Amino acid sequence: MVKRFSFLFIAAVLFLLPAFGCGCNEETEYPEEEKAEKISGSAEYAPLFEISDGKTAAYVFMDEFLSCVEYTAEQTGTTFATVVFVTTAQEVYSKKIKRDGKLYFYTDTSSSLAKAKHEAIFNGDTVSYKENGGDVLTRDISAYGEEYGITFKERLIEGFVVNDKTVLFSAIEKVGEEYKITLDIDGNLGGYYVRTQMKKIGGLSAYPVFKSVRIILTLSEDYFPVKTVLIAKYSAKKRFGASCEQNLTTVYQKSAEEIPEGNFGEF
Repeated sequence: MVKRFSFLFIAAVLFLLPAFGCGCNEETEYPEEEKAEKISGSAEYAPLFEISDGKTAAYVFMDEFLSCVEYTAEQTGTTFATVVFVTTAQEVYSKKIKRDGKLYFYTDTSSSLAKAKHEAIFNGDTVSYKENGGDVLTRDISAYGEEYGITFKERLIEGFVVNDKTVLFSAIEKVGEEYKITLDIDGNLGGYYVRTQMKKIGGLSAYPVFKSVRIILTLSEDYFPVKTVLIAKYSAKKRFGASCEQNLTTVYQKSAEEIPEGNFGEF
């Protein structure tokens, strides 16, 4: 039985966020697909203590994180959705495990208004997944990505593209033995993957519109993430119109748990 713990990828879903959305009546405004940023920036490797720019540190981090052989990440948080002056709390839980060349992703969100669960195992060029306790499906990873956005092979941070166009503000500071990187992101320009995941897994009728996105990375000196914090404000469209405020924290461990096999875990 999957336990509810006290990750994002939100993002979805989030990634959910990854992250999950709520609804809104306004027309969704986001860059056309061909104008959306889909590639993050890059930089030559340098030790963190030599880097004075938060954006550059983020570029190196994405490469280093993709090369990690194994880890476990758990995300918890809440999305507050306000509909006609009534606010509902939607609890979000996600988990990622990378081990033996595979990546396991589980996400669960619930409130008095909506519930959604998604579980997937990425193995090479294929993905096996199920939603809300349904049957296990297996697809090519590119086809999955077209529908669900994030495949965890992209160079992203919390599902967002990070480059010179999408980063509105960046900073880096040393806190004890760790480094804190703050990024303000243009969520509509850099949110191609995460908004696709949010729409699909969250059951939205339109893509979310981001008002603000702040990502705070806490890294050890070897670029391994200690934790990430995603703070986002957005609106989206489902059954009701709503504005959403989301705060998600992901905690990472270098050790990897066992990946559920067979029929995955029980919802």
